[in-house]
Amino acid sequence: MGPSVELELLYIDDLVEEMILALKGQEHRSEFEDLGPVLSTEGRYCYCPVTHSATLGEIVDLLYRFADQPKL
Repeated sequence: MGPSVELELLYIDDLVEEMILALKGQEHRSEFEDLGPVLSTEGRYCYCPVTHSATLGEIVDLLYRFADQPKL
């Protein structure tokens, strides 16, 4: 089996919270260096600082567990 690759995930509730902050003028701003954000109050981009990571295998296992749950 090959190496596991970490995926960066952004949950919808974290995105919505950040969008509300942006509407209030309290957004997080950044520049990007390589593939990651660099916090900067004068940054050109808005970004969500709350993300999570998981491997593809972990996501697949979670989906199978959801599918195996009893139907109500």
